[in-house]
Amino acid sequence: MAYSHICNRSPWVNGPHRMCSIIPPHLLQRIVDSEHAPRQARDSAARTLAHTYVLRADRNAAAIAGSHLSSQQSHNIVPPHMLQRIIDSEQSTPEAKDHARSTLMHTERLRTARVSGGRLYREIFDAEYSHELPGLRILKEGQPAIQDSSADSVYDYFKNTFDLYYQVFNRNSLDDHGLTLKGSIHYGKGYNNAYWDGKQMVFGDGDGEIFTSFTKDLDVIAHELTHGVT
Repeated sequence: MAYSHICNRSPWVNGPHRMCSIIPPHLLQRIVDSEHAPRQARDSAARTLAHTYVLRADRNAAAIAGSHLSSQQSHNIVPPHMLQRIIDSEQSTPEAKDHARSTLMHTERLRTARVSGGRLYREIFDAEYSHELPGLRILKEGQPAIQDSSADSVYDYFKNTFDLYYQVFNRNSLDDHGLTLKGSIHYGKGYNNAYWDGKQMVFGDGDGEIFTSFTKDLDVIAHELTHGVT
């Protein structure tokens, strides 16, 4: 089924380390309140909703305390396009143009060095229906498919997403520094969501009534991984 693409934005946690889940709380609440939803679906939605608020509260507390991780990506205070404008400007002195040209060349060399070393590395974990992360590692880069369709799907879709960022945007993984792509499957019992927690992807299996496994759709996985970039 097609899932809506909504990020549960916390008022405190922004950037690549905010928690973003594919199913928004208001939709889960509607399932809980619906007289037409099966009891199993309502119970799973209630558990998922409660757990979502716990996760968000934990991340808010970490952000307020200043303990949440900052982006690992390096940034230049003067962007390349501004350096190019100095080079092209008739008002710039020859010395300023030379400095700008030298800085721009050095910036591009650093960028090329990062991207040319692009390397995909994936790790898939089994949470075994608990809320403990990451869980037991069951698949890593270079290993053959295993007898778990969820693990195999996440492993393959991680590569699809990595290839997009590497081939189209010249990014070496999500953070442009070779970040290992990690995912935990079978998270919780009847957990009706999938989310990026700032470090890795987490996938529930759904309640089997309204939602099925969140590992079946490349669109869901690529969307949530992208929160590691923005």
